[in-house]
Amino acid sequence: MNRRRNQEPVNRFMILVMIGSAAIGAAGGILIAYYKNRQVKVARETEQVEERIAAHEDDIRTVEMRMDQMLNRYVMRDQLRDQGSALRPIPKSVIDVVDPSRPQPSRTVASARP
Repeated sequence: MNRRRNQEPVNRFMILVMIGSAAIGAAGGILIAYYKNRQVKVARETEQVEERIAAHEDDIRTVEMRMDQMLNRYVMRDQLRDQGSALRPIPKSVIDVVDPSRPQPSRTVASARP
């Protein structure tokens, strides 16, 4: 009997505060794990997008290189000759040099159509 008299009664408010703080701590831990997982997911998505961008840049460089090869006048000449094309080089005596700074006579016409 004396032993119970000497012990202080358990404060119910303190028990509620401890349970509440444990719940808040657990919720905080769950939120930290959730946000870390989201951060990892976003980092992976960013890495995938960067890889796709690098692949597209490589494709662009490859296409530009192929265009330069196809537009090379000597390669084009050889391809036309190999295909038996009827196209022939234009003699330089037929070419008229047009100076854009000089006004041309009114009878000249420029056309973008073939």
